[in-house]
Amino acid sequence: MKNKEIKLYHGTTNEHLKNIFKYGLKEPYLSSSLELAEYYANEAVYICGREPIVLKVLVTSDVLSVDFFSMEEPVGFENWTINDLENKVEEVYDRLSKEHPEWCEGGYITIPSANYKVSLETVGSCKCNTTIPPQNIEST
Repeated sequence: MKNKEIKLYHGTTNEHLKNIFKYGLKEPYLSSSLELAEYYANEAVYICGREPIVLKVLVTSDVLSVDFFSMEEPVGFENWTINDLENKVEEVYDRLSKEHPEWCEGGYITIPSANYKVSLETVGSCKCNTTIPPQNIEST
């Protein structure tokens, strides 16, 4: 079976564009959401300066994995109560425990790193485990 090609986004600054289009993106974090990639581009500006830019990339599913960094990050939701957050966590746990009982033990879920789809569904991002070549990258 051929690996599925997927279009995703990466937020960065224009400071890095010359090297990106020459050498590619080395093991980047990617998002299925243009808005989330724009957020990360603005975060990069805060750290590095310059102008935000979002790139569209084409990758195959076999090089993607869970974005554990984002999944372990504390999450805040404006206007959500603690009950809202607890209900969301319970909803995700219930769904995943039914779909993948082998991931669940003792009230915890251990997601295999290769299951990038769970990462995209829950935090909107995933990790690419290889360099994305320049020909697979374009500006949005």
